[in-house]
Amino acid sequence: MKALKEFSAYLFLGAILGLGVFAWFSPSLIVWYSSPPGSVPMNCDGAVEWAIYTYRKILIVGIIFGMALSVVLFVALKKRKPAQVVPNKDAEPSKHIE
Repeated sequence: MKALKEFSAYLFLGAILGLGVFAWFSPSLIVWYSSPPGSVPMNCDGAVEWAIYTYRKILIVGIIFGMALSVVLFVALKKRKPAQVVPNKDAEPSKHIE
């Protein structure tokens, strides 16, 4: 079970890291990909750059908000953990009749 928890933690960390890298580098790649190869009388590079960089800001704010919310939920659920029953060592063991 410990290995599964560790694997899940690494998987989550990798997903967040990949999302952050994607959020940082994808706007530049999209602007580069959408640029026309030659001189074109109408060029939308400025509008594309603005839209993509605004998307990047919103995505990063969403990542931070989601991480903060998950920490708050984790702490709230961790505090509500039910009390564990400790068996009484002095009590006689129950006898089962089969």
